This record gives sequence, C-alpha cells and structure tokens, in this order.
Amino acid sequence: MVMAKWLQVFAVLVVICVSTLPAAANVTLPTVFGDHMVVQREIPIPIWGTAKPGEQVTVSLADETAKAVAGKDGRWNVRLKPRPAGGPLILTVTGMSKVVIKDVLVGDVWFCAGQSNMAMMVKQCKAAPTEIANSTNPMIRCYTTARAASPKPLTDTKGRWQVAGPDSTGGFSASAYFFARDIQQTLKIPIGIIVSAWGGSNMEAFARMEVLNAHPAEAKPYFRLWEQRKAAFPAELAAAKEAAAQAQAQGKPAPKLRTLETHQARPASIYNGMVAPFVPYAIKGFLWNGGAANRGRAAEYSVLMPAMIQDWRKQWGEGQLPFFLVQMANWSPDNPDTHFEALREAMLKTAQTPGVGMVVTIDIGEEHNIHPKNKQEVGRRLALQAKAKAYGFKIMADGPTYDSMAVEGDTIRLKFTSVGDGLAARGGGELRGFEIAGEDRKFWRGSAKIDGDTILVRSDVVPHPVAVRYAWEMFPDCNLINVHGLPASPFRTDTWPLQESNAGANAEGG
Repeated sequence: MVMAKWLQVFAVLVVICVSTLPAAANVTLPTVFGDHMVVQREIPIPIWGTAKPGEQVTVSLADETAKAVAGKDGRWNVRLKPRPAGGPLILTVTGMSKVVIKDVLVGDVWFCAGQSNMAMMVKQCKAAPTEIANSTNPMIRCYTTARAASPKPLTDTKGRWQVAGPDSTGGFSASAYFFARDIQQTLKIPIGIIVSAWGGSNMEAFARMEVLNAHPAEAKPYFRLWEQRKAAFPAELAAAKEAAAQAQAQGKPAPKLRTLETHQARPASIYNGMVAPFVPYAIKGFLWNGGAANRGRAAEYSVLMPAMIQDWRKQWGEGQLPFFLVQMANWSPDNPDTHFEALREAMLKTAQTPGVGMVVTIDIGEEHNIHPKNKQEVGRRLALQAKAKAYGFKIMADGPTYDSMAVEGDTIRLKFTSVGDGLAARGGGELRGFEIAGEDRKFWRGSAKIDGDTILVRSDVVPHPVAVRYAWEMFPDCNLINVHGLPASPFRTDTWPLQESNAGANAEGG
C-alpha cells in the first residue's frame, strides 16, 4: 500500500518536471525558402526565419556555413557570401530542429508585381496549349504569391516554388514567364520569378503607408475613395453573405468573405501582405504590369509611382535596382473614356526615373479585351529592357521617344530619342495617329512624314500650329516605329489641362 502511494507521488513529480521543461521551438523559414528556390547570384544572400529566443541557428549552403542567435522576438538572420550562377545545391538550417531545402539554384531573381495583366496566366494567353507543352525547363522557377491584404506588414505568405514544365507553367504569370524564358535562353543561367499580383487593385495598395503619407496631396484622392468604399462596405458585405448562403444551399463552396481589415482596396494593404514578406530576399530587379484601376488619377500616379519605386529600392537595400513597367495597351475603341491617355502619359513620366524602363504596348492590345493575350511580346519587350539596362547589352530596347518640337511656318517638326537606325511606319505607307492644333486647342488629324530622324506634321485646317498629339486615344490608329520594330509611346507636346475625375478605385482589369 505504501509502495503504491510512493509510485503515485513519483508519477506526479515526473509530470510536473516534464511540464516545466522549456518547450522546443522548431526552426522555421518563410515559404519563399523552399525546395526548387532560386537565390540571387553575385551578391550576399540573406536567409532569415524564427526559432526559440536565444537559440543558435546554423545555416549551410553547399560548402559555406553561417551561424546566428535568435533574438528576444525569436527572429534570426544570416547573410551568405555571394555565389556565381549554378546549382543544384542543398540549404540546411539547423537549431533544435532541422530544415533541409533541396534543389536550390543560383541565378537571377525578378520580383514581378501589378494587377490582372501581371496575374494573367500562361494558360490564358495566345497559343497556350503549345506554349505549355513546350515549357519544360528546369532552369526557370516561379513562386506565385497567394493573394493577401493586411493592415500591417506580414512576415510570410502562402506559396511555393515550381519548376517550369507542362504540369506547372500554365499557372505561371504569362508576362513574367515569357520574360524569364527569354532572359534564360540568352544568359544560360537559372531565372527565378516571384509573382505578387492582384487583379483590379490600385498601385496605392502596393505602396507603403509611409510613402502615401509623405505625399498627402497626391494620396488624398485615393484616401477619399477608400472612405467611400468603407461607407459602402456594409451593403457589400450583406450581399456577399447572401451569395454565400445561396452557394451553400446549392451545395457549392461558399466564397470567402472579405473584411475591411483584409480588403485589397485598403491603402498599403497589398504591400503589407504580398510585398513586405519578401524583404530583403535578394533580387536582380522588378517587373510591373498593370494600372487600369488608377485611371482618373494620372497626375497623382505620376508622383506616387516613382515614389513607390524608390521606396521599394530602399526597403530592399540593394541600391538602384532596375524597375521595368508595362504601359497600358490599346483597348476599347468605342469607349469615350479619356483617362487611359493621361495614364499612359503618367507611365511615360515614371519611366524618366533613373533606372526605370517602360515597355510600350500600344500596338498589341485587343479591341474588346483589357487583358490582351499576346503576352509573349510583352515578355520579349520586357527582356529587351532588361538586356539593355540591367545586363549591359548594346541593343535597342525602346521605340521612338518624343524629345522636342519646333514650329516651322505651318508645320511642326518633332525630334525623338531612341531612333536607332531610323524611323519608319509599321507596314509601310503613310504615318498615322498624329493630330495638330492651334491656339484654339482644337485638334485636327495631321499629315505626317519622316524627314531623317525627325517627323514633320501639318494640316491645312491649322495654319498656325502650336501643338501635336500622337496616339492620344483609347484605341489609336497609329504606326510610328523605329526600324528595330519598336513602337513609339503615345505623347503630346502641349501641357494643357486634362480632364480627370478621380475615378478608378473599383475599376477592374489592368
């Protein structure tokens, strides 16, 4: 009897002792550190994660080892030495537990963001079945970020690295994939693309709140639109709940209900949920495709977008990382909306930011599709930008870009940069897309002809011209290129006020 009581007491003591031992904390890493990942070549490689406070963590990549101690918040980080392109390698992270990441390649990593035209997948583009069937390439890897909006910066995302091939490529961003394919075929090194895109979103959601607050006049219209969206949200939520109930009644999965806290229209929310978790993952540069949701706020865009670019560079801390954006394509010929012209101009102004390049797509859009399917050409032109401005290739990457004008009697002479080996009209024949105006600011179709590296524009209706516009429509009939086949961006020589309505917060597409 006494022995039995002592055994019971001993058992209780064992339980108490075990329960007071420090709990083991598994070493964890963000999901971007996973099998098939690509790390950036030739610069230090940051690796970070969490562990128990005070825990020593050992990180090994091939023949290199680095150690760190988790801080009071459990976070740790190391920076591995720069490596040349190559692989596959194994990354091992060891603390109280061990994480082994296999098939790691070293190459160039591009962070790809934007709206629906960046999110648009390979399986949605032209010739998709053929492209997917022929996509096997273990040197191309893609990490697609699950959509997440947050009022505060997150430390991780949902996603995983996938190797290009028939079973995976269909779900890759088409713009990013065709860019990566072109660059990989040229450089013969691994290329990784990280895609954080959300259709119908605004660029203000991709900017940090600090950037917006630093430009109060330009951010004010969007803040006002967000307040309107919040006021309308109860009705939106009620409709969503009703739709969810109907779906459940029909045996269908109910759509996930959004909250104001996780709404993608909230300023800075997409930065917090889909950009911040990747800082400071080493990258080569940025790609951006989107903008339709910002129509109606072009003047604000021309200030906020360059500010966002500079801030992203600052957050990554790798200097003036190259940033290449895609200008809005031609679309909707019967649409009287004039906001696209102003937005294209704002993008052209953004491209004047040091280290920023722009792809013109005014010639490859579709009349009734804001998501043109020819993403192969978008990727090719993005790759031209990167080759010329990030990799140092001596090639032409831009179409003719308006530089200056001079009035010569009843004619205006236009000068351009990026002429290359000469100006031309695509398809031959006469130049199209030019309009000319006098002091009355009424524009008339102008006749245009090439004169060396300049263009002469005139009209019998305008004897005393003062301004020219080119491709200044939603879906312009225009054909100015250089002999390298690259189109001229829409432009205007005047600075007359444009009609803007601060629209677009709920716009889809882009």
